[in-house]
Amino acid sequence: MQNLEDYTPEMLVFYQNLPAPVQNAVRHADVELEDLDSLAVFVENLAKLYDGGRRTEG
Repeated sequence: MQNLEDYTPEMLVFYQNLPAPVQNAVRHADVELEDLDSLAVFVENLAKLYDGGRRTEG
């Protein structure tokens, strides 16, 4: 489970702008998210997982 108190201000802004279900998944993740890049990659991979890896172009 993530400790949001350890997040940098930039990480908190990114996190707070995520949809609630994604915030919940991040909060309960059993991985170490130590910077904004690792948080962004985790969220991107989570999106791919739920999208089945499909990308929409537009």
